[in-house]
Amino acid sequence: MMDTDTPVDTVDSIALGVSMKGFFATMPELTYSEEGRPVFFARFGIECHRTAPDGTRIRLEPRFGSVFAYGETAEIAHRQFRKYDVFIAHGQIETNKNSGKQQFVAEDFGHSILRTRYEVDRSPRHTVGESQRQAITPDSLNRSRRRREQPQPTGISR
Repeated sequence: MMDTDTPVDTVDSIALGVSMKGFFATMPELTYSEEGRPVFFARFGIECHRTAPDGTRIRLEPRFGSVFAYGETAEIAHRQFRKYDVFIAHGQIETNKNSGKQQFVAEDFGHSILRTRYEVDRSPRHTVGESQRQAITPDSLNRSRRRREQPQPTGISR
């Protein structure tokens, strides 16, 4: 556990990576590699703006790219995200070996707190085996239904 009272002397002791904020331009997909590893894929957009000489902000066409995640991150992201959700991701940029195009590989995802209303569940996360054994209750079905029926974020062109 990190001692929060001790100042960090060097940046070397902090794990840094690439982060980005975007919106899902397609419905996220979950597939499996030949080895059976979960693979998350979606196209994302990044809203772009420029500032005019008078100080007003001008909206430009979004830029698009591909985002991937693997393993448990892929499975959780596929359950949590839908098309048009605004997200923040931390990971790295890689070059696709087949196409030569850059893609973002997310190690972690989250909804943007400025664009998404949600409640945080701080109860301990169950292992896959435990969660599969849990009984389906009317309350769990209602929670699932409410997540699917949440309104789409505003301010995103489709």
